[in-house]
Amino acid sequence: MDYRMSRRTNNAIYFYLGSYGNVQMDKDTGSERHQMRYDIGNYIPREKIYEAQKAFFEEKFPTLSKKEIEDKIRKAEELAKNKK
Repeated sequence: MDYRMSRRTNNAIYFYLGSYGNVQMDKDTGSERHQMRYDIGNYIPREKIYEAQKAFFEEKFPTLSKKEIEDKIRKAEELAKNKK
């Protein structure tokens, strides 16, 4: 399934999956970095971000149960918070 945003809006808040598969939020300032994220399909609408995150982990770990996937997602969010 394609989770990308259909259009880009400067100064809009958008979501993407970070390096751990965690949910990241950023404000589009119109910079090259934001344009690149949009071009490669990293902009994901708020209502689809958790669905995209779950699909990401299910693709990477196809043998895990739903509970184990939820545990991986929780761990990814925890690791991202402790990274700072």
